Amino acid sequence: MTTTTADHPPRFSAAWWLRLGQALLFVGLLVVATALAWIEGAGWPVLALAGMMLVAFVAGLSLQPRLGILGRSVWVGVLFLGSVTSMVLSRDFLWVVFPLWLLVGSVLPLLAALLLTAVTLAVVVTVLAMAEGHSVGGVLGPLVGALVAVGVARGVLLFEHEASEHRRLLAEVLRAEDETARLQREAGVL
Repeated sequence: MTTTTADHPPRFSAAWWLRLGQALLFVGLLVVATALAWIEGAGWPVLALAGMMLVAFVAGLSLQPRLGILGRSVWVGVLFLGSVTSMVLSRDFLWVVFPLWLLVGSVLPLLAALLLTAVTLAVVVTVLAMAEGHSVGGVLGPLVGALVAVGVARGVLLFEHEASEHRRLLAEVLRAEDETARLQREAGVL
């Protein structure tokens, strides 16, 4: 029987698909944002920062099952720092924060996830306000995106936890049935 934890979900489970989707989304949006920033003349700092973020993301994904809460916090903190720095260089990097909100919602405790999301949400709204002026959409869009990302990530974790608990209970029932059958055979022999 495969055990499920938030850190290492079983292959092809809902949490596994969420992790794959957020990884593809992060890499795809990072590549698109980097290309757009490069075309707009952002220069080598954008390429270097995007490369460092990609390396940190992949390294963190590979180490994440072995990282404790502090290690995961540092990992997503570095990614968010890179994301915020890249937003300063080019607004095109605003998109990259969405898959990071999915990530933080799935690898950190809820309070830490909400705190980090709130801080980066404030940065996104500030960058948008500086570029486009204050608008309701400039606040509501990122706010809804952040809430949906963290909500989806937490919902998948809850679903995986419940599925794991159901698998554990089913295994107990099957063991009890086997024991009952064994005791009935022994009683029949006697």
